[in-house]
Amino acid sequence: MRWWNSRKREEDLERELAADLELETQEQQESGLSPEDARIAARRALGNAALWKEDVREAWGWRFLERLQQDLIYGLRGMRRNPGFTATAVLSLALGIGAKAPITLLFPGTC
Repeated sequence: MRWWNSRKREEDLERELAADLELETQEQQESGLSPEDARIAARRALGNAALWKEDVREAWGWRFLERLQQDLIYGLRGMRRNPGFTATAVLSLALGIGAKAPITLLFPGTC
């Protein structure tokens, strides 16, 4: 299944969870619970559906890139909000890299 079929994968995941919940509900009813109590017991037995979905999405393999994108956007927003801090950080990095580069070139064994 391709990454661009994310809507279809989400629909499949919803159907899978609904089917698992229905099967567990039937098993609970067969053990003697009322339909409402069986539904509650099935939800309890299966656990947190949102957590299941997150675990499945993590297994799909694209969650890392989504998190990286979210982190980059968050960082860029923070840099835009604090231009003084951004300028200080960029200047510090530039000075550090600029000082390190000639020393490394002139004295290769020291660094």
